[in-house]
Amino acid sequence: AGQERFGSLTKMYYKGAAAAIVVIDITAASSFDRARQWVHDVKENEGPGIVIMVAKNKCDLIQEAKNSRDAVDQKAVADYCKENSLLLSECSAKSG
Repeated sequence: AGQERFGSLTKMYYKGAAAAIVVIDITAASSFDRARQWVHDVKENEGPGIVIMVAKNKCDLIQEAKNSRDAVDQKAVADYCKENSLLLSECSAKSG
């Protein structure tokens, strides 16, 4: 709650950036929805030349995510990244 009122401030964090990393939580489908909005906003404000990487976080929980209804559809993420010329990476804050 209240995040909407800070939305205009976020632009100052990536203004003039050459690249951006957008992190999604593979255990929460809503994070992919938010990530798509971030990608849209960054491209809209910084132009098509900015390099954007989507980092799928919590990959140490991939087995648990496969059994969860709220997990991110891995194929949807890969397809989205390919369609939008985004780099894609996997990571885990826990295991590296």
